[in-house]
Amino acid sequence: MCDITAEMPDTMDGILYQARNFRLSSGTGAADLVQLLKHLPISIEVCNANLALTMSPLDRARMYLEDMVAVLNAAGEH
Repeated sequence: MCDITAEMPDTMDGILYQARNFRLSSGTGAADLVQLLKHLPISIEVCNANLALTMSPLDRARMYLEDMVAVLNAAGEH
């Protein structure tokens, strides 16, 4: 993820030039990255053959959900 300058180029060539050469570090530019992240959909995707052989689908789903909730809670604390 990166941030953007406040000045929006007028042409597609200008947008591409800016995107390739003038990206800013996250949180240092004009984009509202916090709001962007708050509106991005989150999904769980875990492909693990060992767990598929040793746990039921329901148990895996519960574990994955608990783990993701822990991550989201941790992110909310920072």
